[in-house]
Amino acid sequence: MRLMTRHGLAPLFKSAKRYSSYKGEPAKAPKNLADRDFHAERPNMLWVTDPAGFSIPAGKAYMSPVIDCYDGLPVAWTIGTSPNAALANGMLADACSTLRDGEKPIIHSDRGCHYRWSEWIRICKEHGLTRSMSAKGCSPDNAATEGFFGRTRQEFFHKRSFAGVSMDGFVDMLDGYMVWYRDKRIKTEFGHGHHGPSTRARSCGMIGGDGINDESNKTSPPPIAQYVMLKHLIVTYRSVMARKDITFCHTEITCYMSTSVNDGMERPVTTVPIAAQHHTLIGPDYREENVYPEAYPGLAIIHNSLEEKVKAHWHPGLEFVYSSHGSCPFIVDGQEMPLNTGDLLLINPYSIHYGIPTNTDGTTPLVLSATFNDEVLERLYPFADRYMFSLRAPRATKDDLARLARLGEDIIRWQQSDEAIRGFKLNMLLYELLSLLYSRFVSGVRRPELVRSGRNITMQIIGYMTSHRKQHLEATDVAREFGYGREHFCRLFRKATGKTFKEFLTDLRLDDACRKLSGSSASIASIARECGFPDTRALQTAVQRKYGIRAQEYRERYENRN
Repeated sequence: MRLMTRHGLAPLFKSAKRYSSYKGEPAKAPKNLADRDFHAERPNMLWVTDPAGFSIPAGKAYMSPVIDCYDGLPVAWTIGTSPNAALANGMLADACSTLRDGEKPIIHSDRGCHYRWSEWIRICKEHGLTRSMSAKGCSPDNAATEGFFGRTRQEFFHKRSFAGVSMDGFVDMLDGYMVWYRDKRIKTEFGHGHHGPSTRARSCGMIGGDGINDESNKTSPPPIAQYVMLKHLIVTYRSVMARKDITFCHTEITCYMSTSVNDGMERPVTTVPIAAQHHTLIGPDYREENVYPEAYPGLAIIHNSLEEKVKAHWHPGLEFVYSSHGSCPFIVDGQEMPLNTGDLLLINPYSIHYGIPTNTDGTTPLVLSATFNDEVLERLYPFADRYMFSLRAPRATKDDLARLARLGEDIIRWQQSDEAIRGFKLNMLLYELLSLLYSRFVSGVRRPELVRSGRNITMQIIGYMTSHRKQHLEATDVAREFGYGREHFCRLFRKATGKTFKEFLTDLRLDDACRKLSGSSASIASIARECGFPDTRALQTAVQRKYGIRAQEYRERYENRN
């Protein structure tokens, strides 16, 4: 270019201007503590970071990861369509949440503006991170991150066509690659040829590759989406069940215990029923971590106790609920959904929900919930968690609804059965239910939100608000909790929910208050305080805006019905 300029020549076509986050020198930059030495003696000693852009026909996506120089682990990452401060701050907040007591790594970056703004500096100080920066315009000073992106582009991006792929779909694909890179990608630098979850891999010195000193790196092929027709699986199960030359001997570890005597004599295996228990763990982001049975596409649970209490939670898989007998209303995304005898309910992926078993006629309710394993769904139907479901979907008919109810009854019957073929029957019914739901009850597609390290941050925010709705909450406090500036947080929240932060929080509190107004004799003032309203006037205003009547009139109108 200098030679062309000297002779007055200009190129016919100029290359597209590359994205640069450098915006000058607002203050003195930290020293380059890495000094091009990207080796670390232990985990969480030296982190490197940098944003990268990926251009496809649908637009441009940006990814911002944190890489641990000890073993190349992507500690955290964010993906979005704009290289803004939220992308960097959210990534750093997620990475810091993985630190143990006493771990204070160096965080090395280039001189981009994201790493010099007040929120980034605040997060670093809060968690004891030491900032380090490259020289201006010197990519070798951040070679570890450049190597990581080079490997990512080679394995995931280059020589692949993304024509026809939407931006939402591309974000999902890139995030899926990063999860695979973190959990399953083979790396032999530490003398191991295995792969597995990052927590297990780090404990024995192996993890996904990084492009850092990786002469010995070897890669297994990235995940490829596999489309499997569910009806073929159903036909297969039915064909096996119909054969008379097969003797079934099913052993369910959690439900049955097989006993036999190994003395050389042939005798039938005895199955002894044992108590089946279901345990769930609800994480700090309100995601329900189920231990799904390996032999099934989902977890079917029969709820038949009034003492059963489950806090608000969500999961990436679709949940099907059917009441064989009794009442168990559900709260789904802040809205009450009645569920009485014979009623059906579909709970969409990522929806915050919980049930309230109710004794309406002196008997215990009998309710089935079938939650499908999102990992199984992803293998059968890529991007399955993007779909929204409704009993009033355009393709759903009365016959389809009746078929859903029959499947619910059949699943309950076989879930309680002690026959040897119980496992085959449940599998056939669950796959048939899955096929029916995805073929007849899809009502739309959900837009993905900002993704952080394989997690949907929108649901974490809603879960936090649902759990803390009775306390004093301000948008500024919640934004700080999740590593956002207030203005960006408010825009993101409204885009995700269709409501402002204040509107959404008021609706959560109002639903609680309305249940108490119609179901208790407590004073309106005490109900307002219990539900988080600042005063009685705020509750009266919320009831008036939503229902057009005052709180006392609402109580008089609905208490008899309840």
